[in-house]
Amino acid sequence: MAANILFSACRPGPALGGLLFRLGQEERLVTCALAIEEAARNLEKKRPQWFPRLALFIPTIQRVPLGECPDDISLPANDGMLLGAAIAAGCAIFLTGDCGDFGHLYGRVIVGVRVLPPSEFNP
Repeated sequence: MAANILFSACRPGPALGGLLFRLGQEERLVTCALAIEEAARNLEKKRPQWFPRLALFIPTIQRVPLGECPDDISLPANDGMLLGAAIAAGCAIFLTGDCGDFGHLYGRVIVGVRVLPPSEFNP
């Protein structure tokens, strides 16, 4: 799960945050320290009032190490490592709202991981 998903999940209200919290009780949600740190940094900078909600999600998310992105996939370095983490962890879905960097991968399966925007995620 990308940092922007964690950021958006902290928005007050039941939408994405409620969904992720429920999923975290039933399914294995994973991300890496890099995504958590980026989400925390962006929350403190852009939406400090949402920051306390991040602590609600952390216990429901398994942290995995960064991974390597396949050579034939064009992504900025950090984004590639996030997708690589999902691949290495054996995830079925990599959820990201970053259409600028990941939009060309939406709907594709990369080494067993389907890349999806939140609008197409249907648990």
